[in-house]
Amino acid sequence: MRICVVALCLLLACCYTRLVVYNPRDMRNEINSTTGEIKSSLANFGLVQYGHSVVGRVWYDDENADGCGEYTISIDGSGDPDAVPSPMVLVNRGNCSFVQKVRNVEHAGGRVAIVIDDRIEEDVENVVMVDDGSGNGIRIPAVMIGKKDGNIILKYLKEEKTGKHTNPYVSLVAIFDITHPDNRVEWDFWYTSSNDRAINFLKGYKEFHLKLGKNTLFTPHFKFWNC
Repeated sequence: MRICVVALCLLLACCYTRLVVYNPRDMRNEINSTTGEIKSSLANFGLVQYGHSVVGRVWYDDENADGCGEYTISIDGSGDPDAVPSPMVLVNRGNCSFVQKVRNVEHAGGRVAIVIDDRIEEDVENVVMVDDGSGNGIRIPAVMIGKKDGNIILKYLKEEKTGKHTNPYVSLVAIFDITHPDNRVEWDFWYTSSNDRAINFLKGYKEFHLKLGKNTLFTPHFKFWNC
């Protein structure tokens, strides 16, 4: 496998994502009886509305489980009296790039793409879905969840059709918080070694960084993707 390093300079506000179960209550208790929170990580591509929350019903296409093909399901909330205009689409990891999955979800009308990890022993909070170099035009956020939690959600999605639960529709809340726990500005700078402008910026920024002192936390990162 070859790693291509492509010139890119990207400035991101420091944020974190939380996924919380909205419905059904039984699923919330099974995943996390205290908070209902699902462990997750945010992709480094896509448009994220920092400081906002999205509530949406979860959809899954058995015939396009990995999200690598175009969707044929109708994501319109038909038959759901509590449907909201922020559908979230669940896909399995593998068989194509993360960008392709998220793009297909966006084209199908999804507002958030949720990817289920395929390794049950992996700490999903330490996994980052990376751009393959073609994700600049994607306008929705994407998050990854663990295999165990993903399987629980899939189980309840299958039970939607049985009427087993009082409110059978699986819904989640995606919260995109900006971190500011210590009253300082925290920001990340993403760049590549071949980006001369980024290197020049870092050299020139040193003077101002020293003046800002403890009022900011600056973290540089190298950006790369597989090709």
